[in-house]
Amino acid sequence: MIDKIKHTLGIESLKIKLELVSPVLKDSGLVDVNVIYESPKTVTVQSINLECIEKYFRGRRKSKLISEYPLGELEVLDTFQVMADERLVKNYKVPFELLKSEMDNMADSNFVFGGLVGVAKFLKGVKSEYRIEASVKVKGTKLNPTARLVFEMK
Repeated sequence: MIDKIKHTLGIESLKIKLELVSPVLKDSGLVDVNVIYESPKTVTVQSINLECIEKYFRGRRKSKLISEYPLGELEVLDTFQVMADERLVKNYKVPFELLKSEMDNMADSNFVFGGLVGVAKFLKGVKSEYRIEASVKVKGTKLNPTARLVFEMK
């Protein structure tokens, strides 16, 4: 009885971790990530959803604003089993497309403006943080395992 409740809620069930295979380059358009599956019991994975997100900070102190923008998503409808007490590693390549502000476009168009835009961004406290989030659909559970990984874009 208790085991069935634990399985339904995803307690003591599948755990996932994310790991970058290589550094992410802005021009590449892909995040190469390994998803590590581990479970104390044999479970069936029905699908995985991977999403690349940019967290954009601007302003300082009281006037600080934070926005989140989805950059790309990959949904894989692949059914497979994760055996009990075994570690399974699968590789996925998540496509993304960077969003550029008017300041970024101006910096790209002229090398003189590039330096000025860099100074303006520093003074305004502009910064971006990138992360990848994974959500796995497991057969028979209500709460799906999730993981997130913050990374630097070069």
